[in-house]
Amino acid sequence: MRKPAIFLLLLISVLESYAQCSSIRQQRNITFNTDKDCAPVTVTDFTITYFFNTPQNPADVVIRFDWNDPANNFDEYSQGDANFSVGGTNTEFTAVGTFTYPENDQCVFEPVSSVIVAGEACETSEQVQVVTSWSRDNDFGGDIAIMPENFNVCYNNPVVNAVFEDNSTFNCNINQEPDNPNRLPRHTQFVYGTNHNPAASIRDLSLVDDGGNTVDLTDGSANLGGPETRSGVTAAYFGPIVEIPFPADGPNLQSFPISAPANADNQVGNVFEITLYNWNICNPYNGDAANPNYNDAVQTTAYIEIVEPPVPAFVARLNNASGAVQEVFCLGERIYFENQTTGVADVSWEFYDDPSGNTRVGTSGATNPVFTFNTAGEKLIRLTASNPNAQGSCTEVYEDTIAMSPAAMAAFGLYTSDFSAATNGDFCAAQTESITVGFRDETINIEPETEWRWEFYDSDGNLEESIPPGANTYGDRQSDFTRTFTGIGDYQVRLIARNSVTQCESVAIDSVRLYAEPVAYFEADTVCAGVATSFVGIADSIGSLAVRVNEDRVATYEWDFSYDGSAFQVERSTASNDPFERMLDGTDGAEPAESVAGTYSVALRMITEKGGCIGTYIHDVVVNPLPGPQLGSNYSGPVCPGDSVMLFNQSDLATADFFLIFTDSVAYYDTIAFNQADTSLIFENTRDTARHFYLSLKGITPAGCEEISEPMTVEVLPAFQSGFTDVNYSVSRGNCSVWSSTLEVNSRTQNLNADTYTWSIADENGLLAGYPIVKNAGDPDFHRLDYELVNASPSNKLFTITLEVEKAGVCVLSSQEELVINPSPSSAFSVERIDSCAFAVFELSADQTGLASYDWEFTPAPDQHLDDENNQRLVYLREAPSGADIPIVFRLVTENLANCSSDTSEYVGQVDKSEPPLVAGFEIDRDTLLLPDSVLTLNNTSSGATAYLWDFGDGQTQTTAEPGTHAYPTAGVYRIELEVSNTYCEAFAYKNVVVEPPEPIIDFNADVLAGCAPLTVQFLNESQFTNPASFRWEFGDGNTSTAENPAHTYARAGSYTVSLYGENMRGVSDVLIREDYVQVYAQPVADFAVNPSVAFVPDTEVFFRNASQTATSFSWDFGDGQTSTDLNPRHTYSEVGTYDIQLIASNDQGCVDSLLIESGVEAVAGGNVKTPNAFSPGGSNGADAFNDVFLPRVEGVSEFRMFIYNRWGELLFESLDPQLGWDGFFNGQLQPADVYVYRLELTYSDGREQVKIGDVTLVR
Repeated sequence: MRKPAIFLLLLISVLESYAQCSSIRQQRNITFNTDKDCAPVTVTDFTITYFFNTPQNPADVVIRFDWNDPANNFDEYSQGDANFSVGGTNTEFTAVGTFTYPENDQCVFEPVSSVIVAGEACETSEQVQVVTSWSRDNDFGGDIAIMPENFNVCYNNPVVNAVFEDNSTFNCNINQEPDNPNRLPRHTQFVYGTNHNPAASIRDLSLVDDGGNTVDLTDGSANLGGPETRSGVTAAYFGPIVEIPFPADGPNLQSFPISAPANADNQVGNVFEITLYNWNICNPYNGDAANPNYNDAVQTTAYIEIVEPPVPAFVARLNNASGAVQEVFCLGERIYFENQTTGVADVSWEFYDDPSGNTRVGTSGATNPVFTFNTAGEKLIRLTASNPNAQGSCTEVYEDTIAMSPAAMAAFGLYTSDFSAATNGDFCAAQTESITVGFRDETINIEPETEWRWEFYDSDGNLEESIPPGANTYGDRQSDFTRTFTGIGDYQVRLIARNSVTQCESVAIDSVRLYAEPVAYFEADTVCAGVATSFVGIADSIGSLAVRVNEDRVATYEWDFSYDGSAFQVERSTASNDPFERMLDGTDGAEPAESVAGTYSVALRMITEKGGCIGTYIHDVVVNPLPGPQLGSNYSGPVCPGDSVMLFNQSDLATADFFLIFTDSVAYYDTIAFNQADTSLIFENTRDTARHFYLSLKGITPAGCEEISEPMTVEVLPAFQSGFTDVNYSVSRGNCSVWSSTLEVNSRTQNLNADTYTWSIADENGLLAGYPIVKNAGDPDFHRLDYELVNASPSNKLFTITLEVEKAGVCVLSSQEELVINPSPSSAFSVERIDSCAFAVFELSADQTGLASYDWEFTPAPDQHLDDENNQRLVYLREAPSGADIPIVFRLVTENLANCSSDTSEYVGQVDKSEPPLVAGFEIDRDTLLLPDSVLTLNNTSSGATAYLWDFGDGQTQTTAEPGTHAYPTAGVYRIELEVSNTYCEAFAYKNVVVEPPEPIIDFNADVLAGCAPLTVQFLNESQFTNPASFRWEFGDGNTSTAENPAHTYARAGSYTVSLYGENMRGVSDVLIREDYVQVYAQPVADFAVNPSVAFVPDTEVFFRNASQTATSFSWDFGDGQTSTDLNPRHTYSEVGTYDIQLIASNDQGCVDSLLIESGVEAVAGGNVKTPNAFSPGGSNGADAFNDVFLPRVEGVSEFRMFIYNRWGELLFESLDPQLGWDGFFNGQLQPADVYVYRLELTYSDGREQVKIGDVTLVR
C-alpha cells in the first residue's frame, strides 16, 4: 500500500501548487524605464506588483527577472530582500529590478518577470518588456561603405566623371530588426582630398558641384587646389552635410563627379582620397557645418588610383602545362598556351592560319587555352589583355608565331582498278564478293625530307598491311597501285606523309566501304474482293542488312503492286517500314476504290541511304473472289400457314458454302445450310393478319469470303383454328385400358361447313394401324368418330389425336389433343427359395412396384410371415424325418393408383421333410512337428455327410473323405478345418498343428572387399533358417543396418570388421564375425591455383601451384594439347584463346581425383612492359649479384629492341633479345653512377607497336 500513498501525496502537492499559481490575478502594476536607447543601455526601473486572490505564504513567493542578455543573467527576489515587499495581507507582492546591457550586436532585448510559488514557476505570470539598444552605424549590423572603394584609371589616361556613392548599411536597420528598427535621421558628408600626399597624388583633379560650379581639387603639381581645415580635418573641398530624414532606412548621398586630363606624370600607384563621414542618434551631428564634430562621426575612405596596364606574354607547350616549351609542333598535336601576362587582366586569344594574321581559324577566352592546327606552316598567335576594372584604354596586345610541321599534306584519291575514273569508295557487294580499288598519292607541299607510309586496315580496324612493310617504317612515295577488298565491311586506308627531321606527320584517311545489299521482305494477308490487303512484317531498315557498315540503313521503300517481272513502276514510296493497307486491281497508278479478285505480283524495292544498295522481294498476293449467291423459288403468291415453298440455289455450288437467311423483321431470325440445288420451307403464321418473311442467300467461300443476295418476300395468310372433344374422356377418371370412346368436332368448326375431316391417332411409335381416317361432307356421323385405344405397357401411355380440316379458300389449322390411358397393373411375382436344415424360406417380390394395393394369399399359412406390401418373407418348418413333405400355393392380385385391377398370378411348390443328423470330426497323429520331419496323418470320423472340404491352413485344400497325410515344408502354426455337408445341412471341425523350425545358419558375402574411399560395398546375405526381421549388420565404422542385403558406403580409409546377427522363427540366434573384412584406401584430393590467370602470348609464363593432398603422382592438361607430370609445372601459351586446366592426382593404391578449372587461363594478344628505375651492377660494394642487370620485364612481345644512352646521347648498349639486359659495362668498363636513358621499341603479339623512353639510375 506504500506506493499508492506516495503517489497520492505527490498528486496532492501538484494540485496544491497548481491551485496557488491559478490564484494569481491578471492585474499587474508595472513601472519600466531605461536611461537611453543607445548602448550601453541600463534598465533603471523595472518595478512589478503581482496580485493574488487568496493570501500566500510570503516565504513561498519569489519574483524572478530574466534579462535575456547574451550571458543569460537573471535576478530573483524574495522575502528579506531589499528589492522585495509584501502587502495587502499577503496578496500583493512587489519587486524592483535593474540591469545594464553590455554593448553587443543585439538591437533589442526582452527582459521578462515571473512569479515562483513554492518552487513552481507560474507560466501565466510572465511579463515581457522591450529594451532598445542601438549604436553607431558601423556597429550592430551596420557597415559604413563607399562604392567603389577604388576608382582605377589606367596609366596616362584621363579621369572622367569619377563618382562615389554612399553604400552604407545602417545600424539596426529595418531588414535586420523589423520590429524595432533604428529609423531616426542620419547625417552624411563627402570630404575630398583628405590625408593628401602631393608626391603620390593625381594632378589637375576638379569636381563640379550641385550648382554646376567647377572646383579645383589639385593643381599641376598635385597640390591641393584650395586647402581648408575644419575640426582638425584638412581637405581640398568639404561637400554638404546631408540629412537623411525619418524613416532613414538607407543612404542617399553621392559624390560630385571628379575629372582630370591624362598626364604621364601621374605615376602608377598615385591616389586621391575621398572620406565619407556619418552621424546617427548614437553619435549625433552637432549641427555646425563649419566645425562638424568629426571625432564623433564614423568614417570610411575611397580612392581614385592610377593603375598600370597589363603586360601580355605567353609560351607554347606540348599537350599540357607540364609539356616542353616548343616553337615547332606537329600537325594535330595539342598546343597548350601558357599565359604569362602580368597585372590584372581579362585575356582573349586569336589563332591564325598564317604568320601575317590574315586568316583567323579560332578564338578563345580561356586563361590557358589548348589549340590544334591541322595545316602546315607558320601560325600567328595574338594575345590581348585588358584591365576590366580600370577607366581608359587599358588593353595591350602580344603576338608571336609558332611553326607546324610537316608542310607536306598527305592526300590520296580512290579510283577504278584501271584508273579511268575516280570513285568515292562506296560499293554494294555480296557477303563474299571482291572489289578492286585503285590508289593514287595526291600529297601536296612535298618537302625534300618527306617520307611516306600506306596503312590498310581490315573491317575490324586491325592493321592488315603497310607499304613499306614493317612496324613504324617509312619509304619513298608509292602511287597508282590497286588493292582488292573481299567481304562486306568498312576498310580504312591511311596515307602518312612524315618529315624525317621533325618526325611530324600529316595523315590522310579514307575508307573503302563494301555495303551490304538489304534483304527485302514483307508479308501480305489474303483478302476477299472489295477489301484492302494488309502489308505487314516489312523488313527493318537496319535488321535487313546482314552487316551494317558506316551506320547505313534503308532510306527508301518503293512498291510496285502489279509488277510485270521487268519494268518496276513505283506506285508507293516511303521512308519507313510501317504496316499499311491497299486495294489491288492489277492496274498501275493510284490506289483503286475496291480490290478485284486475282493474284497479283507485288514487288518491294529497298534502297539504302549510304551505299545506295538495292534489295528486291517479289511476292504473290491473292485477292479471293466473292461467292455470288443467287436465290430462286416457286413462290407466286400468298400461302397458308404450314404450306411449303420450293427454293432454288442458282449459285455455283462448287465455289462456296451457302446459307439461307430468313426473318420476318420483327421477332424471328434463322439461318440454315443450303448447299443443294433446291429445298422447301414450311411457313407458319399464328397472327390475325398476314405475315411477311424475307429470305436471302449468303455464300461463304473456302477462303472466308462472304456475300448475301438481295432478299425475296413470302406472304403467309392468317389461319382459322379448328377443334374437337372426346365425349367420355376426363383426367379425373381412371381411363383404364382398353379405352373405347367417341370424338366430336366442336360447333365453331362445324359452322365452317368443311369439305373433309382427316383424323389421325398416334403414340410414341407413330400412327396407329388403320389411321388416318378421312370423312367427307355428307358422310353419316360426319362430325363424329368412334375409336378404341389399348395400353399394353406397364405405365400410362400418351396418345395424340389430330384433326385436319379442309375448306376451299380458307386456311384452317389442324387441332390436336393428347389422351393419357392408364395400363392395367401386373400381378406377376418372383420367388427366391432358401433351404436350411430345419426350415425353408420363401422371399416373394411383385414385379411391378408402386401400386395402390397388393392382395396376397398363402396356403397353408406359414410358420413365420413378414409383410412388406410388394415384398413378402415366409418361413415353413420342416417335418421330422418320419413325417411327410408339405405342399404350398401362393396367389397375388394387384390394383394401381388409377383403380385399374390385375389378373391373378399363382406359385405352387413343396417343403421337404428333414434329413438324418450330420456330425463333423477328424483325428491327427500328433499336434507338433519339428522340421525337417513335416508329414502329418489324418483320420476322418464324421457321419451323415455327403460332401467334404479340407483346409490345411497352408493354402492347400482337398475334397476327399480321407486325405490320409499332409506335409508342411515350412515352420509355423497351422489351423486345419473340415467342412462336411448333405442336401440342406453343414457341420465343421478344427485342430491346430505347430511346425517348429531348425537351428539358424548365418553366412554372408560381398561384391567388393577393397577399394578407394568413398567405397560402396553391396553385402549378400546367404543365411538359412532365419527370420528376415531379425538381421542386424555391424559394418565396423559405427554404422549398422537391419536390411537383409544392405549396401554400405565407407567414407574414410581403414580396415573394417563386419558382423551379421540373425534368429530363427523360435528366437534361436547366431552371429558371424569376419575380421578386417573390408579394406578402404585413402582418396587423394586434387587442388591447384593458377597465376596469372590472364597471360600474354607467346612468352608470359603461367605458374601452377599444386595444393593436392595424399597424392603421389600428377597429370596436368593445359588445354592447348600440352601436358605435364611435374609437381608444380610452368607453362607458356603460343596461341590466343581461353583454356581449361585439368589436374588428375593419384596415389599408390590407384585412387584418383581430378579438378577441372574451366577458362582457367585466358591467353591474349598484346602485352605490357614493366621497367625498373635503378640497378647496381656487381652490387653496391661489388660483392653480390643481386639487381646487377638492367632488363625490363616484357610480356606478349614479338619484337624487342632496347637502346641505352648516356646523358650526352652516346649509345652504350643495344639488345634484340628480351632476355638480354645491360650489365652496366661499356667497352669493358663499368660505367659511373649516373642517370642513363633507355629507349624501348616493342611490337606486341596483337600487332600493336610501342616506343617507350625513360631513365634508369646506375647505383655503385
